[in-house]
Amino acid sequence: MLDVLTSHGWAYDIFLHTYQRETLTNPRSNEAKVDLDTDEWQYLRPTRVLIESVDKIDAEYVKPLLPQVLTRGDLWRESTVNHSSMANLLSQLRSIERVTGLLLREQQQSSAACDAVIFLRPDVWFFNDIDMREVESARSTPNVAFIPEFHAVTAAGEINDRFAICHPQAAEAWGQRRRLVDDYVFVRNQTLHSERLLGYALRLSNITVKPSSILFGRVRANKVLWGQPGKGTMVVKPVKMTLNALGGWRI
Repeated sequence: MLDVLTSHGWAYDIFLHTYQRETLTNPRSNEAKVDLDTDEWQYLRPTRVLIESVDKIDAEYVKPLLPQVLTRGDLWRESTVNHSSMANLLSQLRSIERVTGLLLREQQQSSAACDAVIFLRPDVWFFNDIDMREVESARSTPNVAFIPEFHAVTAAGEINDRFAICHPQAAEAWGQRRRLVDDYVFVRNQTLHSERLLGYALRLSNITVKPSSILFGRVRANKVLWGQPGKGTMVVKPVKMTLNALGGWRI
């Protein structure tokens, strides 16, 4: 996936944040006590990594905030006690903020500033390469973020929150949007929604969204690929993935 960067003469660093978790359960995606490989992140060979206890974060951040956020509703309409999708969103927003913090601290301490930032998730299957024209454009345009066209286009103000290519200046707005949760939910009286929150954050910072050509689908912990992306839509089409003899994934 990242080989296209080096093939065009770009060097890169990887900053990673993850949670220490042994199993995962998410009723909405039919994942029930799926065992996780807690060392899998090492394949990415990150420059900087921060791993935190999911139990500690749940106790100190997610569980205290969750009931407050739910006073404005739950767009997933989950009736379960733990509202797992909303809880996962809160954990996700905090994780994005933490990894952005790793990047910003590195920039403050290093004499070599980065030219562009790519936010991506390691739990997706990419169907094509990064378009280097988007990276080059992001390097010279501080107020632009390249965002995938598919998925979050059905409602005004929704922005696909799973990937971005942007200038470091725009990266702060993209990566630190958790700080807007109180304003978005309790001041503006909105139901917390990931794609809408991102749209709100980018508008506040006057970030212009341009379409990225990248296409990918989510790979769930139970090895099911969700999503057959096409321009302007995301049709959920679960496909079982298997591990081949060489240790690579195939659909």
